[in-house]
Amino acid sequence: MKLTGYETYCTYLALKSHFTSDKYDYFKYNGKVNASKESFLSRKDRFQFEKLARKCNDVKTHVALSFLADRTWIGDMLDDGAFESTQKYLRKVQSMSYEFKNELEKYDDIKSLFKLEDNGYPKFLNEYMRGDLSLETLLIMNIFIDFIPKFDAKLKDDYLWSKFSFKARKFAPFLLQDLDKKKFKQILKTKINDTIYT
Repeated sequence: MKLTGYETYCTYLALKSHFTSDKYDYFKYNGKVNASKESFLSRKDRFQFEKLARKCNDVKTHVALSFLADRTWIGDMLDDGAFESTQKYLRKVQSMSYEFKNELEKYDDIKSLFKLEDNGYPKFLNEYMRGDLSLETLLIMNIFIDFIPKFDAKLKDDYLWSKFSFKARKFAPFLLQDLDKKKFKQILKTKINDTIYT
């Protein structure tokens, strides 16, 4: 169901709080924010929210992905590039098990991804920064291996790690809420077993 401009504005505010604050959780508060219709109507940029409402079938996902990509201004969310990124993500989610398996196939030894490299970061973070491992694959692996909290403790004062960990934590529920965990557990288990016995 299409949202109105005002509903899009409220979704934007809720997701902005979710992706910029430790205290606000979009899912815990069910996207509720204190924003009156009057305050929305008095905004000079209200037409941009109305435009986004018309153009977008899934405002929540589009706005969440925009914040994840540091597109924080409503105008940036209306760019063609923002819509292309959302479409790419939606296509990826539809074939997530295939994407997950393919990304894991790049590595002979899954355990090596969790070793610290010369720059002091785990290999998986370097692979992610290079674009070789997606955030989606890392978040799915984290369900079963729970490595992010361990590196939170090891790298707690590191800016780069903290930024990654915060984004991962905030984005995880959007990706994982409807995930078939049994299927992905089997893919990971098969890959780890293949690694051990080959």
